[in-house]
Amino acid sequence: STLTVLGQPVRTTAQTRFEDKSSADVQRFSLADVRVGDSVEVRGYREGGVFVASLLEREDTAGGAAGGTVEVKGPATAVAAPNFTVAGVLVTTDSRTEFRDKSGGSITAAAFFAAAPGQEVKARGSLVGNTVLAERAELDD
Repeated sequence: STLTVLGQPVRTTAQTRFEDKSSADVQRFSLADVRVGDSVEVRGYREGGVFVASLLEREDTAGGAAGGTVEVKGPATAVAAPNFTVAGVLVTTDSRTEFRDKSGGSITAAAFFAAAPGQEVKARGSLVGNTVLAERAELDD
């Protein structure tokens, strides 16, 4: 009943909703259908050191294993420029990262890091090991 996503353990439960939005379109999709390298979206909450999935959705491969874009969203913790953590996943920024406020406006890295601790953030970028190298980091509602 567990899998690893972005280096983080994810537990499924009897309440986890499974959806296959990939071209395979498996009607009775379950954890048994998930393969290493599949692109998945996981929504849920942290309980102890484990992320508990309320939704596990498989999509056509466009991220992680294929070298495409990944996205993490949740409260920012361990915020210390140029890094922060979202749901246990380390996010790092560099001189190419775009920083945005809640209205989508451009802000400085300093403004982002001052406002981010404990706030809902979204980071999009590429996966380097188990770290997201952010192309964009934004404060979210």
